[in-house]
Amino acid sequence: MEDKEKNPNVGVVVGRFQVPMLHPGHKEILDAVSKASTKMIIIIGSSHAINTRRDPMDYKTREHMLREYYPEATITGIKDMRDDNSWSAELDRIINSLISPNDKVMLYGGRDSFIDHYKGKFETTELEPSVYYSGTKQREELWDTSINSVEFRSGLIRASYSRFPTTHPTVDVAVFNADRTKIILGMKYQDSDDHSLWRLPGGFVDVEDKTFASAAKRELREELGMMEVGDLKYVIDMSVGDWRFRDQKDTKLHTILFECTHIFGAPDPGDDLDVAKWFNFDEKLLNYKLIVSGHIPLMRALMNLNQRMPTETDYGEQF
Repeated sequence: MEDKEKNPNVGVVVGRFQVPMLHPGHKEILDAVSKASTKMIIIIGSSHAINTRRDPMDYKTREHMLREYYPEATITGIKDMRDDNSWSAELDRIINSLISPNDKVMLYGGRDSFIDHYKGKFETTELEPSVYYSGTKQREELWDTSINSVEFRSGLIRASYSRFPTTHPTVDVAVFNADRTKIILGMKYQDSDDHSLWRLPGGFVDVEDKTFASAAKRELREELGMMEVGDLKYVIDMSVGDWRFRDQKDTKLHTILFECTHIFGAPDPGDDLDVAKWFNFDEKLLNYKLIVSGHIPLMRALMNLNQRMPTETDYGEQF
């Protein structure tokens, strides 16, 4: 007489749970799995990047939250891996380490869950909660929330200490006339109380920028308008001082400096440049203290190139 196929007795739920509290959709799935199984395993997915908008909370914080709701569940974690096959093999290894030989396992997921990426050996079932809740929307609704509590303030402090020290990449561009005797500089009024300090056009690299050179071209368009310039040439990169970060030991700016030759068109200041104009490119710019302090090393580097009568071999790749 053949044995009937054994029903799953171990229910496994895999999720990221990047929310301040479990929403009804989470609870509906977890409650259903807990009711259908003699043993429930919750596996928390984690990114290698910490304190991001997609993954703001670490593993331990989410484990505490889940254990509060489901104290009898076995809770563990899994890190993201390079590809679905590797991740699936690791998930199977974790599950096998938590079950007995006679256990039958079922993996459960909700809408937009891990199931489409799972290539392992266990069966999967998609559970659709009666109402769909978006964890992303929950996080977005919280981004400008401020709560007057010790716990909230403590959480903000902990988050700041758990992130990696940060270097913000920026780009700056020196636009010269044909014989390198003049340079375009701009002014941001917030750089100085007396509105008298000038700087190279440039700004932060955006996440959409594919290269530093493309970031530099974008900044030129935003800050100086549609004037035509020649190819960008890499000059130097360095850590630069910036008054906004001067007291921050774990946050610095690192800029990549390019130069190019003006072809035609007048500078038309925009974005966060209030004014832009041509200056004679000589030591007087530094002697008269016209340049914002963070850009003085960049100007020195450009002047050193001028003094050496640079040729193409002074530069790296043209863009």
